This record gives sequence, C-alpha cells and structure tokens, in this order.
Amino acid sequence: MAEQSKVRYWEIDTLRGIAIIMMIIYHGLVDVELVSGIYLPLTTGFWKYFQTVTAALFLMISGTSLVLSTSNLKSPNELVTKLLKRGTKIFSFGIIITIVTKIALGNSFIIFGILHLMGLATIIAIPLLRLEYTNLVAGIAMILIGNYLDQQTFPFSYLLWLGFIPRGFSSFDYFPLLPWFGYYLIGIFLGNKLFASKDKPYQLLPSKLSNFSLIRLLSFLGKNSLVIYLLHQPLLLAMIALFFFIFPLN
Repeated sequence: MAEQSKVRYWEIDTLRGIAIIMMIIYHGLVDVELVSGIYLPLTTGFWKYFQTVTAALFLMISGTSLVLSTSNLKSPNELVTKLLKRGTKIFSFGIIITIVTKIALGNSFIIFGILHLMGLATIIAIPLLRLEYTNLVAGIAMILIGNYLDQQTFPFSYLLWLGFIPRGFSSFDYFPLLPWFGYYLIGIFLGNKLFASKDKPYQLLPSKLSNFSLIRLLSFLGKNSLVIYLLHQPLLLAMIALFFFIFPLN
C-alpha cells in the first residue's frame, strides 16, 4: 500500500488516504452483512461502482508511488533487488490472509486478493517501470479484457489469478491481474508523465492546502495504508459483532 520513499508528494498520500476511507466504508458494510445477516446490495448498483472506484484509485496511486519510490535508485540491479523484496513482502502478507480467511471463512476464503495482486504487480512492473504510453495502452486493454472475462466462467481454476473465474467460485476479496493490473499500469504511466519527467513535477493542488488538518489526517492515513489494511478488518468485525451483541436484531 504505502510506498516508502525519499520522494513524497502530499497529494499522493492524501488521495491514498481518501481511498483508505472508502475501503473501510465498503468493508464495514460487508462486515455488517456478514455479522447481522441483513442483505445489503453491495454487488450491484451504487455500491458495486463504489468498490470498483475505490480499488481502481488505490491501484493507480500504488503504480504512481512505485515510480516515485524508485526514482532515486542509481542502478538496474538496485531497482530489481528493491522491487523483488517489496513484491515478495506484500505477496507474503497476502498468503497470511489466505491462511487466516481459510480458517475463518471456509470455502469463501481469499485466494487472490488485493495484496496478492499488488505483490505480483510490483514484480511484474520491474521491466515496465520507465514506460509511458505503452503502459497506458496496455492498461486500458487489460481493463477491457478483464471486464469481459468477469462476465464469463471457466471449467478450470489454474488461471484464477489471471482473471479466468472458475465455475462456482466465491471469495470475499478477488483481484486478478485482468483487469486490475491495468489500473496499476495506468498509475505507472501517470507517475512517469506527471511526476518523474525531466521538467518541473506536476502540482496537483496548491501546496498551502497541505497545512489543513483534514489534509494532514488523510495524508497520515495514506502513509500508513498497509498497516491500516492489515488491521482494519479484525477491528471492524470486533466492533460490529459487539454492536449487534449489545443491540440484537431480535
């Protein structure tokens, strides 16, 4: 989630903080449905698009941050080593979540969620990191192909990570490479085009806005997004379960 770097842009951290809040809102509603049994239309209409926008924003910001966090590396070997370590670390967190949700959720466990995607995307992006319009075109193509595949099911599971959904598949968090890596590539394109150019870096918003308390809070959330992602679900579930224990529906 949050990329550690000597180069930080408060606009990027603020946007990531907004995405974090959107994610917490959506996951909170999912947990309410899970704990209470109340049906909420989370996979259709407004909330379906809300989830898509949240994830797309998060992934584009991550792609942009990857460009910024590697802009000061001096050699290709240093770049490869750093991103291999980072990608492996994030993917490992995804594996831990797979194990925990398998125990807690059974057949609907998270087999290839957002952390699996981001870990793998970080590694795959290594040879693509300095490209501009190639990433933009490839990203749009992957989104279109992935949206088509999302309407299909297939009699095999070995390409689940790519976006070929097996028949009868169910998961609480599923982010295959198609279409989601496309948003990541678009983020890399934006990072190169807006922030890593030889000209003066693009300024999204007036710098004086960074002094506002709300902006500082959002920026703080953005800087700590990985920790928040790992901790927010158990905390949300505990609070929601406690609420419905104190105020039962029946």
